[in-house]
Order: sequence, then C-alpha cells, then structure tokens
Amino acid sequence: MLEIGDVKRLTQARVVQAGTDEDGLARRLLLEKYGGPGENLTGWSRTSLPVAIAWRPAA
Repeated sequence: MLEIGDVKRLTQARVVQAGTDEDGLARRLLLEKYGGPGENLTGWSRTSLPVAIAWRPAA
C-alpha cells in the first residue's frame, strides 16, 4: 500500500536494473528535479538506488 496525500493504492515496486536506459533516465530526471543552485547531488545521483513503483488505477 502506498499513500500519496490522501490517496492510498496497492502498488508493486521493483529495483531498477543498473546500467539500463531506465536507470539512466531515472537518475537524470531526479538530478534535474532536485539539483538546484547550491546543491551538489552528483554523487547521490550515481550511488542512489532507483526504485520503480507501479501505481495501479483506482478501483
């Protein structure tokens, strides 16, 4: 069960396989989103563990 705000849904999570296109995209998107002025997140973007979450539609 994953809760975002006041919405709760059953989900499935998986670790993204290292070195894949999906892995590179996840790291780049997170770095672009959270790496603002004065932030040095390049090490974090290389060593973090990307996890993909399948957010199922509401029943």
